[in-house]
Amino acid sequence: MMKLLTKIFLLSFIFANESPFSKFDAVVYPQFYYNGVMVEIEGSLKNERTPLDFKMIMPTNIDSVFFVEGAISQGNTINVEQVKIDGNIKFIERTVNESEFKMFLFYALGEESGRTIGSFDLNINHDIDEAHVVVQKPLKSEVFSLSASTSDIFLDENKIEYHRIHVNNYKKNLSKIFTFEYLNPGKVLTASFLQNNQSSQDNDNISNKPIRYSVPTWQPLTVLLLFFGGLGFLYSNQKKHSDNSKNRKEQSVNRKSRKKFCTECGSPVELKDKYCSNCGAKI
Repeated sequence: MMKLLTKIFLLSFIFANESPFSKFDAVVYPQFYYNGVMVEIEGSLKNERTPLDFKMIMPTNIDSVFFVEGAISQGNTINVEQVKIDGNIKFIERTVNESEFKMFLFYALGEESGRTIGSFDLNINHDIDEAHVVVQKPLKSEVFSLSASTSDIFLDENKIEYHRIHVNNYKKNLSKIFTFEYLNPGKVLTASFLQNNQSSQDNDNISNKPIRYSVPTWQPLTVLLLFFGGLGFLYSNQKKHSDNSKNRKEQSVNRKSRKKFCTECGSPVELKDKYCSNCGAKI
């Protein structure tokens, strides 16, 4: 009996400390769709590891976070995550109920001595046996460098360069930061350059077989739609909040500026007054 209990205890301990992820990949896109960073995180859970309590530390300059359980193409809900704050730490936490999920993080880049600087911080509350962090080199950037050694570099069909970093045996709640920097004085966005370049090629091309722009392998079209849809949602919410604040302020000003006058002598009196301080008449 004791041996059986010991085995059960050991199995429970191993299961509790085993990574729940069969896949955890993060792709970092600096200056692709907008002048900032978009990070796409894709995760898959092992069998019987749902529901999973998930927490991830966010950059201090995080702008917005989207979370999708299952496939976007299947019409699953795109959730705008609430970023929580504990002292100087920003984070998101939720219960993951599906075996697959995606996250999209949006935050700003920095600049120092003319160089564009950014980073991605892998910091979650579970171990990961094997993870990958892929950083896209902006198409018009120069002197690109990464803080971590890359396992390989590859190109997509648009000749965009990607640097892949292999992360082994990540331990939970450990902050593992990957920084990158490069020169891009004109702040040229990769997507804008591709579209403008394609327009120029279409005008000059006299071949019967036109060269058509295609979304890069690592840039699903749904990401672009999600980006604009998310911005629209955030903008409408922010505008509504701003309008409500403005209305409340105007109502407060109107209440303060509103006057009452004595019906006998015409002197101004306070709204709370019952008698005129000038003539003594009852109001």
